[in-house]
Parts: sequence; C-alpha cells; structure tokens
Amino acid sequence: MAFFTPSQSPAVVTREIDLTGIVPNVGTSTGVFVGNFRWGPVDKPTAVDNEARIVTLFGAPDTNNSVDFHTAAYFSKYSSEMFLVRVTDSNAGNAYDSNGTRSSLTGSSIVKNRENFDDQITSLNVGTDSAHSFVAKYPGDLGNSLSIELCPFDLGDSAFDNWDHNLKFDAAPGTSAYASGKNASNDEVHVAIV
Repeated sequence: MAFFTPSQSPAVVTREIDLTGIVPNVGTSTGVFVGNFRWGPVDKPTAVDNEARIVTLFGAPDTNNSVDFHTAAYFSKYSSEMFLVRVTDSNAGNAYDSNGTRSSLTGSSIVKNRENFDDQITSLNVGTDSAHSFVAKYPGDLGNSLSIELCPFDLGDSAFDNWDHNLKFDAAPGTSAYASGKNASNDEVHVAIV
C-alpha cells in the first residue's frame, strides 16, 4: 500500500490540521471573586496576585470561609491578577471603644474600608472627647478580639505606676514638642494592645 501516491484501493491517510485558531495565554487573564473572608476591606475590589497576598489582606481560611478562600487561591495560581471583594452579612460589626466602654458598630454604621471610614469620620466623632477612642479597621471577629488600653500622661506618674502593662514600656509617657500648647489630655499616651 502506498501512502504518497493516490490509491485505487482503500487506504489510511494521515493528515494533521490545526483547528485551534488562537491559543489564549491563561497567565494574563484577570478575574473577580466576591466572597466571605475573615478580614479586609468590605465592598471594595482589591487586587491580589497570589495566595500569600490573599492571606495578608483577607486572613487565613477558617471553617466559615474555607470554600471561598480556596476558590480564590486556586484561581490566583493560574492567573496574573485577580480582584477580591469581601462581603459581610448583617451581623458584621466593628469593635470600638468610647470613653473606656467597649461596644460594636453594627448595621449601616459599620466601617467597611478606608474610604467609608473617611466618609463617616464626622458621625463617628473620632478624635473628640465624646468619641470612639478606637475603631477596628474592618468588621469581623479578628478586630473584636483585640483589647486596647491607654495610659495617659500624668505629672505624678501615678497612672503609669498603677497600670497593669507598665512593665512593657521603658518609662512613663511624657509630653513632646508635638503636644506643646495642648492641654494635658492631648499629651503623649502609651497604648498597649493585648
């Protein structure tokens, strides 16, 4: 049987025909994923390029978000860029401290991301005497698990000497050039995050 000449009898003819057209470069694809994560900005697309960056910005997976986390992590292995958008449910809240009283911002008053914080700074009264001394950066249990204690400047150092965390610092807080001209309550403070 001859393969190179036309055959009068049945024959096997092998031909290679490329029908693929254009092969997409998967490494340059960009995707968007909306999911439940432990930490990070809410309702804001955030660019990530690998699993380590997802952990840094949105936290490691737990039993509540394992599927969402791993879906995003697997996609990031095959693409050059992905945008993640964190969403929360109606139970989400930001821990805050208002004049020594811990509570949680919930509902429409939660701080979702930096732009949302800037928009709410007046209604949150951050920095005023009747304000929240501290507000968690993002909603979620991770921010609610921190406890922050202040030791204000005191001329007699009695506040510092009686403070439970005084051994974590070199000396009692004092005043500074940045605080000159302000009243004593605005002078330096020591902050312990426990």
